[in-house]
Amino acid sequence: GSQPDAGECQEGDLGAYRHGIALDAAGRVWFNGHFTRDPEILGYFDPATETIRTFEVPFGPLPDGGSTIPYGLRVDGAGNVWMTQLFGDRLVELDPETGELAEHVLPQPDMGPRRHDVGPDGQIWIPAYAGGAVAAFDPATGAFDEFPFPLPDALPYVARVDPRSGAVWM
Repeated sequence: GSQPDAGECQEGDLGAYRHGIALDAAGRVWFNGHFTRDPEILGYFDPATETIRTFEVPFGPLPDGGSTIPYGLRVDGAGNVWMTQLFGDRLVELDPETGELAEHVLPQPDMGPRRHDVGPDGQIWIPAYAGGAVAAFDPATGAFDEFPFPLPDALPYVARVDPRSGAVWM
């Protein structure tokens, strides 16, 4: 058959199940391709037009050829899409209007970032499952802060931020 046009995909093209999911203000449903590699995939389904658009994430695969494992997915108030890479120890930023992608390497190796959230101030709160900590990323400065958990063997998996108070819950 014919090849899909750039930005389109056919059922099964992602090579893996859609793992993270997030909604943006335009009603688009964002997803990432869990276990995709070379390229890793980030995209959305637009229910208004019934179209799918995908973006290739250039920050992977791992040196051994394995997937960095696209994991958590959130959209901030400005419409930017944020994705964690579980084995890549990265926070990936996508500007969906320009298609520009940026990588932000977490402050420690082997942190194992999972399901992050965006605070009302725009900070990204990232649970470091393997690192026993939470990292906060400030998009305005590009800087990370790291907060170790006070419990031994803590395995923080999900961060959620109260949109009214800014309190971070794990």
